[in-house]
Amino acid sequence: MRLSQAVEEYIAHKRSLGRGFRSETARLRAFIAAVGDQRLSRLQPEPVRRFLDGTGPVTMFWFSKYHTLNAFFRWATARRHIPKSPLPLTLPQKPERFQPYIYTNDDMKRLIDAADSRHRYVWFLEPDTVRTLLLLLYGTGLRIGEALRLNLGEFDIAEGVLTIRETKFFKSRLCSGRIRFASDPSHLYQPAVAARAQKRIRPASRNTEIRTHQKTDRRTGF
Repeated sequence: MRLSQAVEEYIAHKRSLGRGFRSETARLRAFIAAVGDQRLSRLQPEPVRRFLDGTGPVTMFWFSKYHTLNAFFRWATARRHIPKSPLPLTLPQKPERFQPYIYTNDDMKRLIDAADSRHRYVWFLEPDTVRTLLLLLYGTGLRIGEALRLNLGEFDIAEGVLTIRETKFFKSRLCSGRIRFASDPSHLYQPAVAARAQKRIRPASRNTEIRTHQKTDRRTGF
């Protein structure tokens, strides 16, 4: 059996159990591209280790790749596709755990001032977009992916309620009681709706938002 056949069979098996399996699928297909679509029984430990190590220092992504491959090779071994796993027996030391930073009210004022002082078309997103996104994330505690996937139909302006769909663990929830506008916020999104209808803009991606946020952080000294 070739590596690609085994991987696709494994992905189908996991999805049949009701799992989304999106991140793992991307890592497994990247693994095939890195080591080549060879016969699974001929896979050697050296290319597997090169895929894990990559080109930079060890990060938590190393362990994400390892755990994805470990689960796949356990599955393949149990079905006798391979006699044993080609994964390394010793693991590197895990990097220092990330320490989250909690923004204060003064921090948020500085971030919003930095967003408002930007000139249009100079950065990746419009100043109003960055301001609205910062306030939304800070006021609701949404994950960045949840905020970027929101549609206008999921926001009840009158009640101040957001419907967050297909979030972590594929559940949906309501976010209410903390979203208030001093005036009608439609002026923030109506130009974007019109531009999108004419196919002049595309929705912001996660990477675009992250790069914009990093620039805003650097501008405020965080």
